[in-house]
Amino acid sequence: MYRYVSAFTIILLFAMPCMAEVTLFSPRSDQIPSDHVIDIAQDARGALWFATDNGLACFDGSWRTLHLNYANSSAGLISDIVQAVEPDPAGNLWIGYPNGIQVYNGVSFITLQDQQLFKSLAVNDLQRSGASMWVAMDHAGVHRYRDGVWTWFRPHSADGPGCYQVEQIAEDREHNDIIVVSVQEGIWRYSEEPGTPRFSEILSGDASLLLIQGAVNDPLGGVYLYNATTVFHYRKAGGITHLLNARDLLGSTLEIQDISAGSDGSLWIATDAGIFRYKDGGVVLYLGRSQEIFGGIVRVIFADNQGRCWFAMPGFAGYYYDAAYQPVSLDILPPAMTSISTQAPTPPYTETTYRISAKPTEAVDSGGPVQAFVERLDWLLQELNKFFGSISPGRH
Repeated sequence: MYRYVSAFTIILLFAMPCMAEVTLFSPRSDQIPSDHVIDIAQDARGALWFATDNGLACFDGSWRTLHLNYANSSAGLISDIVQAVEPDPAGNLWIGYPNGIQVYNGVSFITLQDQQLFKSLAVNDLQRSGASMWVAMDHAGVHRYRDGVWTWFRPHSADGPGCYQVEQIAEDREHNDIIVVSVQEGIWRYSEEPGTPRFSEILSGDASLLLIQGAVNDPLGGVYLYNATTVFHYRKAGGITHLLNARDLLGSTLEIQDISAGSDGSLWIATDAGIFRYKDGGVVLYLGRSQEIFGGIVRVIFADNQGRCWFAMPGFAGYYYDAAYQPVSLDILPPAMTSISTQAPTPPYTETTYRISAKPTEAVDSGGPVQAFVERLDWLLQELNKFFGSISPGRH
């Protein structure tokens, strides 16, 4: 019975012409510098920042890229390999590298490479939370910057997480708490609620059967947790609950690469078979070969606050936009952050106290609606053939 319901759902979902648009950019000097995108963030002006293995790219209607300046290291990036990017509450952009951090105010950079301060210089992730910036350093736990003070939460200390290696940090905006994910050592929650430990364990390393590999902020509260086959949702009151399996998306085996949550309750899911938009318990949109998602493998995905879903795949980066879809307006950025600051860098980034505690361009036409419909129908018949074993595929 499940197969018949799944097939009927696929027909309804994919047989209808798609009037929305997919815009693609190929790696080159006047577009995105690389298709290997590691992180994406949006500032208060609406500009998108892309951390890549060939510089830091910015899209605000046109593309520009910041690179390592060999002649003057203080006038550019400290590395062309950018691993994380995140705007801070003051309107600056934090940039994480394998060899340190930079804070960029739109004009100049402040470089932080103090081995005594950070214990490790390799940045795994950056996360803004209220007035704080959180940094996950490779094999050195997490650091926090707040009000001019750096704090290192020593792993396995009374106030620190029970893990050295932190791959990702997410924010539970419902409680202003921080969630840190260690693939090998479990998941930990940081809270400043009176009477509770600073870091408490949500999921121990011994429960690694879930194989959680990432965490993503949910604008509506809590965080999403995911691995290659499953997405979970965590909320302080209800704990970890199962949301979906990868097989629920297409009725066949696929692998989840990344996820991003929209402000309307949608979950955008990047897989090795394309992009899915999941909402209210089911798939409401699929983007695959018919929409120029060549090869199907989408490695990174990001839902911005202008209704676009950005993604990167081998050979291209781009976005999906449906004019009929409008994201819900949420106060997801601090009121003080109105733009990338153009003021001179302020002392707190360089003169800090330190305390140890016990992240018009050329568009590729995606084809007309008739061609897209034919391609979708061809894909449909092939999928139905897998279900029933008796339906011949369409054209080849």
